[in-house]
Amino acid sequence: MKALRISIIAAVAGYLLYVGLVLGSMFWSAHLLRPVKIGMSESQVRNAVGAPLSEIRHAAGTKAWAYTAQPWTDAVVHFDEQGLVSAIETD
Repeated sequence: MKALRISIIAAVAGYLLYVGLVLGSMFWSAHLLRPVKIGMSESQVRNAVGAPLSEIRHAAGTKAWAYTAQPWTDAVVHFDEQGLVSAIETD
């Protein structure tokens, strides 16, 4: 009976930790990209928030910089054809 109680407490604690990490990462992405504004150049974005984790190339000749690796949250800066910020995507 005591082992069952301990395993239930461990499962609940693990779930709460997971939820906390997911919610924290969502607020982190908005906080990270707060200095980025529409119309900024690539170099201004790099100076404001650093280098991206990955770069996404679109067929239309535009690109986006991704600042997260987690599947449950987004922190992406989209650039237009001139290399200026056209959209900022956060969760």
